[in-house]
Parts: sequence; C-alpha cells; structure tokens
Amino acid sequence: MVIRGAKPEDAEKAAELISMAWDELACIFAGSKDKEEVNKVISTFCKEKNNRFSYEYIDIAEKDGKIAGLVLAFPAEKEMKLNIPIIKKLPYMYKRKISNYKEEVVPMLSSEEAKPGEYYIDSIAVHPNYRKNGLGKKLLMVARKRALKKGFKKVSLIVKPKNKGAIKLYKSSGYNMDGTVDMPSTDYYRMVKKYTVEV
Repeated sequence: MVIRGAKPEDAEKAAELISMAWDELACIFAGSKDKEEVNKVISTFCKEKNNRFSYEYIDIAEKDGKIAGLVLAFPAEKEMKLNIPIIKKLPYMYKRKISNYKEEVVPMLSSEEAKPGEYYIDSIAVHPNYRKNGLGKKLLMVARKRALKKGFKKVSLIVKPKNKGAIKLYKSSGYNMDGTVDMPSTDYYRMVKKYTVEV
C-alpha cells in the first residue's frame, strides 16, 4: 500500500470516495441524486486549487495502481476561506432550483464543522474492495502526521450518528465526542482527538 499526495488527474476517483464519505450531503451539495452528476460536480473542484475538495488537501492510499482510499484534511481556520470559491462557482453547476441552493447548500457550507486550532478531517473513505484491512485507521494516522507536522495538537471530524462502524473506529483511535453540528439531513457528531506529545 502506497500513501501519496493526490494529483489533479486523481480527481474523478477521489470524487467518488468523497461522495461516499459525504453520503446524502453530497447529493444536497450537487442538487442531484444521480451519482454520476454528483461525482462530476465534486471532481471539478478536486482538480482545482484553493477549495475544500482540492487535490492539495488529499492523501491517497494506492494499491497495485488503484486508489483504495483517501483522507481529505486541512486547518480549521481555512474552512470558510476554502468554501468561498465553491459558493461562487457551484450555482452554475447546481442541478436544482437556485432557491434550494440558497436554503440548503449555503447554510451547509456556512456551518462551523471545525474549531480554531484544529486540523479538520473533512472526508475519509475506503473503497469497499479494500475494507476490513485497517486502511481506515492508517488514513487517520496520515492525517495525524500532517497535523503534527503543521503544529496542530487537535484533529477533528464529524460523523453521522447512525454510522456506528465509523464511530467505533474513531473511538478506538482516540477520538472523543465534542458536541454536534447541524446539517440539512441530520445533526452530525463532532469528534476530536488531542495530542499532548508528538508521536
């Protein structure tokens, strides 16, 4: 298994995994329930710099030349700044009425998922063919190393309450509950891991 930084040409496969991680929020984001349409919208942003889906913030897990999983993470302080290019460009790609965009997408992209001083894991996903092999935990470690290298002592993420498997993984990796984040589909749990020493 090779871990590497993503490239613009990884955008299509990366978008599929991000859509998987975002689940129904990805459909709300793109204004479509069609997987291909959703992936196309996210892929557009993955190819570009300076937005929350950019390849710049993605680490890829690759096995035998195939993308097995990814982790997308960035400093919490950048969250709103990285949303601005999306808020400006997305209306031209959005598949539903602009009123839906204003009512659902703008509030979603305006909600504070992470707090200052945290390194935020926006998305972590493992392709179904590569699950049950500890890759999720390995990707969490990749994000942790990035965070510590940049001087962060806290790593955070959000997770849907019904995603028991992910919650179990995060708890076993040292993440603790830290409130909720209001999203269009449901409230998400916020989970945070603190580091006192660099390991």
